[in-house]
Amino acid sequence: MQNQFFHTCRVYYGDTDCGGVVYYANYLRFIEYARIEFFLFHNIPLEVLEKTYNVVAVIKKIDAQYLYPARLGNLLKVGCCPISYRRATIVMQQDVYLIQPTENEDRKIFTCQVELTCVDTIKFKPIVIPEILKPILIACGAREEIR
Repeated sequence: MQNQFFHTCRVYYGDTDCGGVVYYANYLRFIEYARIEFFLFHNIPLEVLEKTYNVVAVIKKIDAQYLYPARLGNLLKVGCCPISYRRATIVMQQDVYLIQPTENEDRKIFTCQVELTCVDTIKFKPIVIPEILKPILIACGAREEIR
C-alpha cells in the first residue's frame, strides 16, 4: 500500500504467552495503537473528535489472518491505511510486519481489514463521518463507496 502509515513497537514479556509467542489478542492492541498514531500523525487526536464533534469510531468488524508468530523482543512495524469510506463507516487495511534487519524485506505476520463506524457520543447511534476526516481519507487513497 503506497500511502500506508507505520508505527513501530517492540514485543514485551506481557505481550506473550508462556511459550514466548505473542498472544493472539495482542495483535488487536498493536493495530489499535497504530490507528491512534495514524490520527495523531494527521493532527486529529481522538479526544478532539469526541469533544468537538461528539463522535467516536467504534469497531464494527475485523477480518484477520495470523500468518506467522511474533516472539518476545521482536521489533514490529504496524501499518494502517484507510481504503474506503461511506456515510458513517471507514474501512482500514492494517498489517503487522516483523522487522528483519538482516533480510531484504520485512515479513508480514498479521493482516486484517477493520471496519470502523462513527457513532454519536450521547446516543451511540451511527453518525456521518466528520468533514475534518474526509481530506485525510482521500489523501491516503481511500475511495468513497456510494450505496
